[in-house]
Amino acid sequence: MGKNIFMNTQRTKGGFDQALYRLVFGFANEYKEGDEAIGVAASDSATRENARKLLLKRESGNCMKMYC
Repeated sequence: MGKNIFMNTQRTKGGFDQALYRLVFGFANEYKEGDEAIGVAASDSATRENARKLLLKRESGNCMKMYC
């Protein structure tokens, strides 16, 4: 994988992938029924922890610099 989720997605997908980011951010959140309703709730604590680790690897503000 690249240095962080944003760089890896840029390399593998060629740019912004809204569905992927929605999943990662949703998986990283504490469980909410609304997240489950739209399919972005983590199935277990290990998935939630992995998503959080991915997000922690990003440089501060990186998503804003690259995609906004």
